[in-house]
Amino acid sequence: MKREKKGDISAAFLITVILGVLACGIVLIVYSQFSWTATADKETCHQSVIYRATLPSTLGAKAFVPLKCKTEKICFTSGIIGGKCNEFENVFGITRARVNRKEQIEQEIARKMVDCWEMTGQGKLSLFNQWFAETYGFSDVASSCIICSRIAFDRKSLAKTGINVQEIDVFNYMTKHLIAGKNITYYDYLGGDKGKISVKDENVENLIKELSKNLLYETVNQNINTNDNPNSDELAILFMQIYSPKYGEVFKNSLYTVLGIGASNFISAPVLSTKLTVGAGKLALAHPIGAAIAALLGLGIGGYQAYSVFNNNAIAAGYCGDIAVEDRAETGCSVVRIVNYGAEDLSKYCSTIESIA
Repeated sequence: MKREKKGDISAAFLITVILGVLACGIVLIVYSQFSWTATADKETCHQSVIYRATLPSTLGAKAFVPLKCKTEKICFTSGIIGGKCNEFENVFGITRARVNRKEQIEQEIARKMVDCWEMTGQGKLSLFNQWFAETYGFSDVASSCIICSRIAFDRKSLAKTGINVQEIDVFNYMTKHLIAGKNITYYDYLGGDKGKISVKDENVENLIKELSKNLLYETVNQNINTNDNPNSDELAILFMQIYSPKYGEVFKNSLYTVLGIGASNFISAPVLSTKLTVGAGKLALAHPIGAAIAALLGLGIGGYQAYSVFNNNAIAAGYCGDIAVEDRAETGCSVVRIVNYGAEDLSKYCSTIESIA
């Protein structure tokens, strides 16, 4: 009887140990899937932004303070373990976001847009001064960027869970859901109805005529691509800051003419008509200011239309108005937007990119 009892205790103990080891193993696997440096990286970036913004422009002082903004790499996948995004093969520091509903993807992308916006001072701090612009050869219109996040999808794994990435609609999610800890939707926080961009064909045409009086380009490219790109597999959340040291007043008036906004926040997921798209392409070629306005509309210089991989996700939110530039204020725009990730796409928006890959 005693032997049987002893055997029962040993078996129970062994089972407990095995279950304990399995539990620890599962915890370690789950733990390994998360990037615990994200919060620290965000704070480090924000501090470097504040430090950079407070420095004077004397002898290009800002250029000697690097922005310590590390690009976060996010792979959306499903399942308990495993899962990978081909875009991040042989890349370290990947955050694997495990989801089982498309709403979770929409939520995470919306969060990352807000994080990017807050991290960079909500668009009201100058990160790139005139010395910086002139040094890099774009003193007419400065367009500088930080890539906050790169986003890729494990399509095979997501499909098994029933998630069709083509149905992801971040803009719709942002209009209906509150930011965690705030009694306000993502949409209203970043711009809302008061900041809704009003773009009209005639406004673009009028501005083209005005800017073309000082035409700087000989040709106008009307071969505009108005189709979205379903084959693109990776997105980027991009912070872009544009201001014009040379054409400050013209920039201010142009913003009001085309966008219908003065100094305010804005948010947009524009669906441009073919006529307006071609018009904005002409605008981009008519004048440096036109190129800046076209970029705000979601078009790149030369009439290239930059769409995200999904319909309704080419979101742009930002602020136009006075930006603190050294000891004065310059009219400019700061934008956080979702774009395709790739050298060609990014070059349409950014004269220079300053972030840690």
